[in-house]
Amino acid sequence: MKKCPYCAEEIQDEAIVCKHCGRELVHIATAEETLDLKRATVLDQAVSDYQNKGWVLLSKVGGVVQLKKPKKFNWLWFILWTAASWFAAFMGALVYILYYAVKKEKIIVLSTDNQGFLLLNGEIFTLPSKPISKPQTPEDMERQKKSTQQALIYIGIAILVIIVIAVIASSSR
Repeated sequence: MKKCPYCAEEIQDEAIVCKHCGRELVHIATAEETLDLKRATVLDQAVSDYQNKGWVLLSKVGGVVQLKKPKKFNWLWFILWTAASWFAAFMGALVYILYYAVKKEKIIVLSTDNQGFLLLNGEIFTLPSKPISKPQTPEDMERQKKSTQQALIYIGIAILVIIVIAVIASSSR
C-alpha cells in the first residue's frame, strides 16, 4: 500500500488512478530505474553503431552483448600473393635468360700452317678425340662470380620491392 500524492489516502501499489480523488498517478522513476534505462540506451546505441559497420550480433544477455566481425575476402592481398608466387616461380627462368644473354660465345679459329700442321687460334694443335675447353683464368672466374652476385642482388631487390608493396597495401586498409 502507498499514499496518493494528491489526497494522502492509502491506495494499492499498482494503482494508476486514485480511487479517492480520481487523479491519475504519474510514475516517478527511481534513480536505479533511470540508471538502468540509461545503460540500456547506451548499449543499444553502441550495438546499432557496430551493426552499421558490418558486425553481427551473436548474443545479448542482460547488459552484455557479444558481436563478431565476419571475414571478408581481400582481393588485393589475393592478387599480391598470386603475383608474388608467379614472380618467384619464373625468377629461375629469368635468371637463366640473363645468364644466357651475358654468357660469351666460344669462338675458335682453325687453320693450317705452311707445313700442314693444324693451328688452333694460331697455335700448333693436334686434334684430340674430344674438343678441349680453354681453362678458366682467374679473371674469368672473378667475372662469373661478379655476374652471379649481381643477379642475386637484383633478385633480392625485386623481392624487397614486393614486400614493401604488400606492407603499403596492408597499411592503407
